[in-house]
Formats: sequence, C-alpha cells, structure tokens
Amino acid sequence: MFFLVFIILLSVILGAYIFTIVRFASGWDMIKEYDRPLGGKAVDLSCVIAFRDEYECIPRLIEGLKRQTVTQCEILLVDDGSTDGSFELASLLTAELSHIRLLKNEGSGKKAALTTGVRAAQFAYVVFTDADCVHPPNWLRNIAYFLGEYNTDLLVGPVKISPVNNRFHLFQCVDFLSLVSSALGSIGQGKAIMCNGANLVVKKEVWLSAQPQLKNEYASGDDIFLMQFCVAHNKTIRFLKNRQSVVETYPQKTMGDLLKQRVRWASKSKGYTDLFTLYVAWLVFLSNLLVAMIPVMLVLDLRVGLWAVGMGGMKMIVDYWLIRKGAVFFNVAVRLRDYLWIACVYPYYTVLLVCRALQGQPADWKGRGIYHKRS
Repeated sequence: MFFLVFIILLSVILGAYIFTIVRFASGWDMIKEYDRPLGGKAVDLSCVIAFRDEYECIPRLIEGLKRQTVTQCEILLVDDGSTDGSFELASLLTAELSHIRLLKNEGSGKKAALTTGVRAAQFAYVVFTDADCVHPPNWLRNIAYFLGEYNTDLLVGPVKISPVNNRFHLFQCVDFLSLVSSALGSIGQGKAIMCNGANLVVKKEVWLSAQPQLKNEYASGDDIFLMQFCVAHNKTIRFLKNRQSVVETYPQKTMGDLLKQRVRWASKSKGYTDLFTLYVAWLVFLSNLLVAMIPVMLVLDLRVGLWAVGMGGMKMIVDYWLIRKGAVFFNVAVRLRDYLWIACVYPYYTVLLVCRALQGQPADWKGRGIYHKRS
C-alpha cells in the first residue's frame, strides 16, 4: 500500500512539475529579444543602489557607473551604516561626478535604504541594483529606451553569475540559471513568480504604493514582495531580454556563504501571498524531495525504485531543456556531463535549504539577521 501511494504521489507531483517547467520553457520563447531602435525615445532614470561594507566593490561600482552611455540619469548611492570606510571612499570617488549623489540611510536595513533613495529620486522610473555587481556600459541606456517604447510598471532585467572558474562556481551558476530561466518563462506566460533586485526597474509611484506590503519584518525580499504587489494589482510586468543589459554578480566564495545566501532567499517564502508562486515553490520542494528518496526506494522495492528513476529522468530532461535556453542567452557553457552531476546533487541541496529556512535556522547577512522584529 505504501509503495502504491508513493508511486501515485511521485507521478502526480513530478507530472505537475514537468508540465510547469514545459510552460516556463514555452514562456521563454514568447519573449522576443530586445534591440534598441534607432532614434527611439528614452525616459529619464533614477538609479538607487544601497550598500553596506562594500569597500572592495566601491571602486569597480563607480567605474562601471561612469562608463554608462545613458544621457539622462541620476544615481543615488545610499549608505546603510557602513563601518569599513565604504562611505568615505564613495565620497572621494564621486566628488566630481555631479550626476551621482551620496545619501545616508534614514532608517536601518536595506529596505529602509532603498526607500531613502526612492524618496529622493527625481524621475518617474527607479532602477535598482547591488553594489557588488558588474554593469555593462549600455545597461541603463537600453533600459531607458525600452521604457520609452513599452509602457511598463515593473521591468525585470537579466542577471547572471560570473566568473565561473571551478565546479563550485559552476554549481552556483546552474542553480542561478534555473531561477532566472524560470523567472523569464513565468513572465512570458503572464504568471510572474520571481525577480532579482540586482537588475530591477519600477515606477516610483508603484514602489511608494507598495510600501505597506513590502513586509519590513523581513530584512530582504523587497524584490519578490514588490513583484507580488504588482501581480495582485494587475500592474504591467515585462522582462528585458537583451544581452547587453545583463548584470553580473559574483559567485559566493565558500559553501557556508552560499548556504547563508540561499537560506536568506528561501526564508522569504514565509511571506509569499501569491498563490501561484506558493504553488511553484512547494512543487519544486516536493519534487526534489521525492527524487532525493529514489535511492531508498531502489533498496526497498526495485520496481517502484525503477519507476521513480524514470520519472526523475524525465524531470532532469525538462530541467536541462529550460536551463539550456538560459545558458545560450547568457553565453554560459553548461556541458551535459556537468549538468548530470549537478542534477544528482541538487535535490539534496534543495531539501536542505528549505528545511533550514522553514525551521528558522539562524543566518545573517552583512551582520544582520534574516528577520526584523515587528514593531
């Protein structure tokens, strides 16, 4: 009886998972790559970047911002209580750059820093990114022209992990590719489920309207909760599918850092309100949990185990199909043999992260806990 129930659960859950991934892959193809038109209209942009203890990244950040080819743009750097000299270094490097303003956080935490920047913004569209990212020269220019052509409330930009120098980096890269590819595919299907604050644009009025629903009790999650607000209020959400607008973020240096980051991301699921996002989150967790149980089932009942292997193989195939679409777009080399070992490890990695997040496993980010206490 137990084995019959397991087979039914496995078939239903993995069947639903496979169907969902196929839909995301189809949604990916529905979004056409954007090429900036000649002589098009560009909007004015306010770029808000919150930072805390990013002394090593500040010079690279400022240099990348100086190389931007956009004409009408202001950049607001908001210091969230840095103690390593980041604020002083940023002040020195931007002293002669009139379009870059340096602000102090009026509150505490990243969300408060972003709010400080948004309220000081002069223009209707606000671009968000992180201080430890690398930005291509035409990044802001492409955003400005895209928004001048398409009316958009929330614009999700492409992000990738780079460089990839070893297997640990490759694992992070493929993991991130699966998230970004799913995000793009879901937007293409009109069922947006996620985005990344490293490359995100929103109308200022939308951000201010969303403030009560950005869940300030969570130290992070401003991007996902903003998207859920936009979904709930039928705002226009688009994806900027443009290779010259890809923002790069660095891989984590150690497994401990990776687990902290991913647990922080997973912990935000407690605040999800969008039903489809919750459905996908639980579907991903349960499908990986069932796949992780395959070795046990092979020992307990060979026939059931072989059925599970077949279903797990189908999951691996559709996952690879979607990830390959992302890999081609982001120009990332993911060989089949590398994908196979990552796919074998991934279910256990996912189950570990979700369990730690749901159990309230403590984790910090730049010296702060995942959650803020409610007032």
